[in-house]
Amino acid sequence: MPRICIIGNAGSGKSTLAKALGAQLNIPVHHLDRHLLNANFQKLAPQDYLKTHTELIQEDNWIIDGQYELALPDRLKRATLVIFLDVSRFVTLPRIIRRTRGDGHESDTIPEGAKNKQLDWSFLHWAMHYSRQYWKSTLQKECTKLSVPLLVLRSGSLESLVEHVKEVLI
Repeated sequence: MPRICIIGNAGSGKSTLAKALGAQLNIPVHHLDRHLLNANFQKLAPQDYLKTHTELIQEDNWIIDGQYELALPDRLKRATLVIFLDVSRFVTLPRIIRRTRGDGHESDTIPEGAKNKQLDWSFLHWAMHYSRQYWKSTLQKECTKLSVPLLVLRSGSLESLVEHVKEVLI
């Protein structure tokens, strides 16, 4: 049973790819923002955060999108495929800004009861300083250690990315 972990910077397309893959493969999709944040976009208390995350990764098959470093090691141990979206901040930052200007997240990807977030300067700072090189290297090391395939995706249409993932799964 596939258990796919999708990681990347904010605005890299994690949720979009997760939804498309879930529809194509008929696999449940979990958006960590929805599960691990409250309606004010604050992380749950660590014990609740980890308990919820553990429940999600114990399922037989899933697609989970989100970084959430505290829980990442456990997620990687259960994953059968890790996808890293290696997308430039020249692409991600405009997407983040667009979300806050009315073209926001879809309601199933954000915490229940939350409204689309206003531009948060600390979040924008985090996204601007997200190191793709660090995360790609870290994931390569961890996936090698765990014998989990890592697929690095950079660009392409959503359809071509989905087809590429499906080819890897076959």
